[in-house]
Amino acid sequence: MAQVQFHPDVRRFGPEIQAILQQLTPSQVAYFNIMYARRCKIPIATFLSAIFCIDHFYLEQFPLGVLKVLVGLACVGLMELRISTVAPFLLAIYALWWLMDVVSFSSRTRIANERIALDVLRHVKELVSPNAPPPPVTGQPDNSLLIVLAVIAITLLVLAIALVSR
Repeated sequence: MAQVQFHPDVRRFGPEIQAILQQLTPSQVAYFNIMYARRCKIPIATFLSAIFCIDHFYLEQFPLGVLKVLVGLACVGLMELRISTVAPFLLAIYALWWLMDVVSFSSRTRIANERIALDVLRHVKELVSPNAPPPPVTGQPDNSLLIVLAVIAITLLVLAIALVSR
């Protein structure tokens, strides 16, 4: 049987994942590549979603995503109520949180992909027989979220330029 190449992201994973990957048969590697490619996160999508404060949902960190949305809504509510003592402090914390998320998009994507790879590896080792035939190769991965985020980002950029140039 021909040697199957690992998904390109595998190079960036830590030694724990590397050791598990080396135990897979070529058939299991093929299944891993397909399953991982369907679930892995794209750094530019993380960056765009961080700009819109939905990055934690994209990276499957739902409790943190809900907390971020609630803090953002609290900031807006406090500003509307003109509570001057708490609002600027909370807004500064939220702005710092937003900036850290935007700046750290690449490392957070890698960490999320490592978590996904471990989950996929567990499923492959449990469910795919070492002697299973390789899976059929299917179409390209779905990048619809990336496309939607890019369209929104470009639209907002055009609107911002139009407003500034008035």
